[in-house]
Amino acid sequence: MEIQNNQIDHLNGSGLSPQPTSGKNKNLLVLISSIILILLFTFLYFHFRQTSLYWAESSFKKGESSYTNGDVDTAIYDFTQAIQYNPDYAEAYFQRGLAYIKQSNNQNAAADFEKTLDLYGSNSTLCQQVQQQLDQFK
Repeated sequence: MEIQNNQIDHLNGSGLSPQPTSGKNKNLLVLISSIILILLFTFLYFHFRQTSLYWAESSFKKGESSYTNGDVDTAIYDFTQAIQYNPDYAEAYFQRGLAYIKQSNNQNAAADFEKTLDLYGSNSTLCQQVQQQLDQFK
């Protein structure tokens, strides 16, 4: 089947052939692309942040269970994992500090208690407990 010249001309006039893009259209395309990228990165950031917080909580609960069962080494490992997933997890620092005390590792315990105070401030019940633990080292 042969395509006749008038059929090609008809297709070209129908918008199927590439048309030059104006400066306004290019700017609009760049703007839309930028907005899409920003939205994508924002979604990914919050998605991974939520995932990280989930794993932090999961590791923390495993640490509590290990500590309760007397497995201090595993508890320290689990609390450390929780802290790696969420470096601002004050309760994980506190619990790891208690586990360090069980190992007679007072230096690491004191460091974790100090970090707990830094993260929580002085107005919480947890910080009062931390301060009591720190006072034992003085």
